[in-house]
Amino acid sequence: MKATPHLERSSWIAGIIGAIAGIIGLGYTIIAFHRPQPSDLSQNHNSNVLIEGDRTYIAGDWNLDKAQDIAESILKSASWVEITSEKAALEQHALVGEFNLVYSLSEGMILVYASKNDGDDCHACAPYLSFFEFDKNDKKWVLMKTTIAGIHDGAFGEPPFVNVFPIANDKYGVFLELNEIHQGWTVGGTRIFTQMGDSFREVFHIITSQGKPEGTSGFSSWHSVLALKPTITGLYDIEVTRKGARGPKDLVFMDGRDELKDAIANSDGNVRPYDLYKFNGQRYVRALNFK
Repeated sequence: MKATPHLERSSWIAGIIGAIAGIIGLGYTIIAFHRPQPSDLSQNHNSNVLIEGDRTYIAGDWNLDKAQDIAESILKSASWVEITSEKAALEQHALVGEFNLVYSLSEGMILVYASKNDGDDCHACAPYLSFFEFDKNDKKWVLMKTTIAGIHDGAFGEPPFVNVFPIANDKYGVFLELNEIHQGWTVGGTRIFTQMGDSFREVFHIITSQGKPEGTSGFSSWHSVLALKPTITGLYDIEVTRKGARGPKDLVFMDGRDELKDAIANSDGNVRPYDLYKFNGQRYVRALNFK
């Protein structure tokens, strides 16, 4: 697998821990409505996996095993070289998570897979994340959309911690939680991706925690809690509350790029205890700067 230089995470801690390297990059995204051919599922012992027209569905109640059979059949037959520009097809596909999404008028399930090849375990080796969206329709779960290699992210062949939440009445966001530690220094962050047009795009990137090693002079740390606030239209607002381990005096920005600092701290370096972020059509920005 090609190594992609880490462009985001290492910059958060550039004056604190020196040369931590990682990988965050986006692979080329292809959105496909894939209908497995009968031969694709010929080894499938789950008789309730059915095809109707151009849709594959699971009859009856939701069943993770049956959903995995569908997803893995698609992953194995995907044109990985064309989609990702890798030199060979990816052969290892691991389920990252199963997420239930309840919208105002519908319910869905999403499977997230990480794909790589054997030996893709270097620090700069990131897997490709793929997404399988099933919608509940009467008494069946219909595969509505497949996104192969929607996000390229992680290190040592492993993805970051992934969560999926509704971020609008009919749209979900992929939350990547990033945490690093080096010689006791810690930094955490959250990036949010969502589908805009035919590809996943990052719409939010924020540092969520920082900490100095215990026992050092001026030891301090702080952390954040993110909350989604539904809106009448568009993407939900994001509310961020921050607390210091020893109270407000620990709300101090330690290091990172200026744009990441501006998103959470004042010019004097003090981290704000509260911020509200709104989507401006391209990215989330502080409500104070919303236009």
